[in-house]
Amino acid sequence: MPKQPIVPYEKPQDRLTRIGGAMNDAAQLHPESKKGDRYVSLIYDDDNMAGIALHGYHPEKLHEALADIFMHMRAIAEANGMSLDFIPLKEKGEG
Repeated sequence: MPKQPIVPYEKPQDRLTRIGGAMNDAAQLHPESKKGDRYVSLIYDDDNMAGIALHGYHPEKLHEALADIFMHMRAIAEANGMSLDFIPLKEKGEG
């Protein structure tokens, strides 16, 4: 059975995304926050559940959030003497 696509929502849908949304709201209120800032809040709990809350990303361009996350992960790896590459295994629509 194919996976259901992830659909962006305007409002948080569960406990973890509500927490992430509150984190993003708090970030917007910070005195150093400025227009155009983008936020990605990832929340994990002890039950192996996860939630993500995005702010500042266009709903039809969520790939930009993924690119930002991947680039930051690569920078963290490089700062720790490691390399990290992302290679797509198949194109959308391929078997």
